[in-house]
Amino acid sequence: MRTAWATLACCMLLPCARAEVLVDSASASAERIKIEATRQQELVVLEAQESACESRFAVTDCVNAVRTRRRQVLAGFKRQEVALNDAQRKQRALEQRAAAKERAEERSRRDAQTPAAVPSDATAEPTTTPAIPTVNPPAVISHTASQPGREKAATNPALPQRQINKSEYDQKQKDVEQRRLDRDKRLKDRPGGQAAWPAPP
Repeated sequence: MRTAWATLACCMLLPCARAEVLVDSASASAERIKIEATRQQELVVLEAQESACESRFAVTDCVNAVRTRRRQVLAGFKRQEVALNDAQRKQRALEQRAAAKERAEERSRRDAQTPAAVPSDATAEPTTTPAIPTVNPPAVISHTASQPGREKAATNPALPQRQINKSEYDQKQKDVEQRRLDRDKRLKDRPGGQAAWPAPP
């Protein structure tokens, strides 16, 4: 009986040592199937031993010994599974690190190629004004050409955006003031007209 347990212990420790070597999922799943099959075989043997204990006079002591062996056997299988899971986890971590390193290298290659793609005449003379996108749909161009504040933007794309915005704002303020003056004049010219609203602060 001792030799059977020694053989069983050696068989249980051998897969633990091999679990470190397993890295691909096919061999890992095969190892899991093998562990489960061995576990079922051992459980059948232990069940038979437990039922044999019931035919003896000292049933409790025999059953306790079989249950102790069952716990030990199941603990050995659990160690095998934990070692296999650990090996797979380490393999996945290595793969993730390799993928991250590859992405970083790809990003650095892309960054290194980006400045090389710029023409040499553009790098020789730096520009002082920021580039303003001049691509406008035709409907917007015809609409903006009728507004006096936007004519500058359409004709001179080199103006900074801040100046364009300021000129548009000033033009809107002038238009509002002109409309207010026209309204006041109409009210004064009308017989029995109301007094003009007070000027804004």
